[in-house]
Parts: sequence; structure tokens; C-alpha cells
Amino acid sequence: QKCTFCYDRLQNNLKPACATACPTQSIKFGPLDEMRQVAADRVSTLHAQGLSEARIYGDKEYGGLHALFLLTDKPEAYALPSTESAVLPSRNNIPGYLTAVVTAVLAGIAGLIAFRRRGETTASPSPSRGGAPSPPAPSPGGAPSSPSPARGGGQGGG
Repeated sequence: QKCTFCYDRLQNNLKPACATACPTQSIKFGPLDEMRQVAADRVSTLHAQGLSEARIYGDKEYGGLHALFLLTDKPEAYALPSTESAVLPSRNNIPGYLTAVVTAVLAGIAGLIAFRRRGETTASPSPSRGGAPSPPAPSPGGAPSSPSPARGGGQGGG
């Protein structure tokens, strides 16, 4: 279940339950500027103790996460994106714009071709092209259009 920062507690001017109940006080909650200062002080303390890899993660990544993490190793060790690759997409992405325009033009051309072809009819196959001849159309009045052999009507020999 996704964390809501204990919205109901915040409405009553209380800290989230995790920050209140954390036995090591490693989860802190407060105004962002105050949290930045607390994190910077802690990093300075760790650097003085010889942990040169200690860093704050989330202050500059992706334009600021509004959640700070104190790391004692590279972000990749915690399955986080590296600081160099944790950037927001650029607004002036010319290759991306060109790709979108080319795709839109091709989709428009394909749509026009499909629209123009929807009214076309296919020609009926002719006997010379390997198709079967079509049966003759009936004449008006329902009578057959070609003579049929007479059956038993007095003509002919026998």
C-alpha cells in the first residue's frame, strides 16, 4: 500500500506515524529546508568519521525529490539511478520533435491513401485471367434469356 504520510495525522498537526515510532530516529519529517540542513549536518559528521562516500540523495536528482536519503555508498548499490542519469527530460529535444513530426506525416499519408481507396471497387475476374465466367443475368419478366432444349414437344425425330 502506498504511503500517504498519514494524511489524517498531518491534518491534526501530528507527524507521520513512522517518523514518530522510528526507534533509531532515522526517519525524520519536517519542512524541506530544515530537513536539508539536518541531512547536511549528518553528512558532515559522517565525513569527519571517515565515511567519505556519504552523500545526500534526492536533493538535486530529478529536480529535487522532496524526500532526502542519506547514502553511504553509490546510489546504484541501493538500486537507485546514478546522480548523472537522474535528470528530467529536456524541453528542447529536437530529435524527439522531428521523430514525432515524421511519424505524424506518415500516419497522415497512410490515412489519406486508405480514405481514397475505400470507394474503389475491384473489377470482376474475366475468363481470360483464369476466373470463372459469370452466369448470364436473367431477362426482365423472369423468362430465361437463352433458349433451352425442348422436351417432348412434338418436334424432333424419334
